[in-house]
Amino acid sequence: MWHIPAYAIILLLVARAVASPAGTMQPAPADGASESAATQPVILSSPWGVAVAGVQARCQIPEVIAQNDFVSLRIELQGRPNLLQPGITRLNPDQPDLYLVLTNAATGKRLKLDRFEMGAPPFIPEEKTFPVLDGKSTIRLEADFELHSLASHLASGDYDCAIGYTADRADRLPHTWSGNVISGFTRVTVVRPVEQRRTILVPRSLRVDPDGAVRMHSADAQRLQITVESGMFLGTETIGDDSDGLEDGPPDMDTPNCVGSFNEPWVHGQKKTFTIKVFSTFDPVRHFWSPTEKVLWRKTFTVVAP
Repeated sequence: MWHIPAYAIILLLVARAVASPAGTMQPAPADGASESAATQPVILSSPWGVAVAGVQARCQIPEVIAQNDFVSLRIELQGRPNLLQPGITRLNPDQPDLYLVLTNAATGKRLKLDRFEMGAPPFIPEEKTFPVLDGKSTIRLEADFELHSLASHLASGDYDCAIGYTADRADRLPHTWSGNVISGFTRVTVVRPVEQRRTILVPRSLRVDPDGAVRMHSADAQRLQITVESGMFLGTETIGDDSDGLEDGPPDMDTPNCVGSFNEPWVHGQKKTFTIKVFSTFDPVRHFWSPTEKVLWRKTFTVVAP
């Protein structure tokens, strides 16, 4: 089992321009259930918001979300060429500041939540690759939001929601739009977190393979039922005599990755100890992931060199 490589995290850029919805990092689903509060969530589209400096926006958001959800939302942007400033022709989709606005319909209390960022090194694009604000095409961006970070401020109830987009034009991007535009609002319902039951495989024992690597195998596994609160992620941590590992998801059986190894030439009867933990966390995977763990299962193994 290896640490999550930095390049893999970089590839999972949270906000990106897409032509259609793409797969994004999601909390651990229950068996036969979806990740969000509803089994098959209804996705709402807001009306177009007021154009700002020649750009207007609308958003898509589930009709029902749970207080602790980690949600992937979409904002769509269009240009109004007759309202753009002279020389402004493009929109930067790669490093936007996206934020979610939730206004409690009963109390009027307004919450603002910035998009989740994975901490990857900044990507510097070329302006000529940016989409054109021609008034014909729609620019779609997706961003993830950690509702858990709002804690007790996000009470259950009805909210009017919108997504905002902010961009500053750098000197090297003279033709790129800058400003702060927000979508129209749409009414959603926030509900209390839902507990999800799931069955995973965990090792009964570890095996020393012929190459000296210590691995988990499905033939040596047992089924384990766990309960995970909506919005939480699963992770597996391995602590060994001379190696540690951390990865997202439940234990990965039959992977070529190893928990540890005996280096050649190893000594017959030599022993090594490994502790494997399965945990849930509200901390999504990110660069230099260091999650706060709620341990669901733990076992210590002693393996002997053949």
